[in-house]
Amino acid sequence: PNTWRSSRVGAGAPPVRTDIGWLLPFHGATSIEEGNVYSMGWCVLDLKNPEKVLYVSDAPALTPEAPYEIQRESIPQVDMANFRTGVRVVFPQGLVERGEDFLVYYGAADVSVAAARVNKRELISSLGEAIRLKQG
Repeated sequence: PNTWRSSRVGAGAPPVRTDIGWLLPFHGATSIEEGNVYSMGWCVLDLKNPEKVLYVSDAPALTPEAPYEIQRESIPQVDMANFRTGVRVVFPQGLVERGEDFLVYYGAADVSVAAARVNKRELISSLGEAIRLKQG
């Protein structure tokens, strides 16, 4: 099936221990008519057995939408044949706890670095509920 992560999936930042499990941001890619799109999602792994996946995002948490996340000019280190209308990339590389938030540092369009902020309590609550619903 063609989903936001149907072409590629890869780890992002090292996981962070939370009450619901190891929280891991990851990237997924899909091919669209205009080229590849890399987005970010969340994965939660069991604390005692990290080989056990408790949750994987069905939808991306962050997609390339901002101008700095979509590079329309040629980039020497990138095979532009894969990106006919520009490099559309959000690629998580760091996850840091800062006060009440997580900061996700990510590569944007393969040419810059950006950060996104998400409230820890809200994210953990939302993912925890998704895990409970999945486990029935």
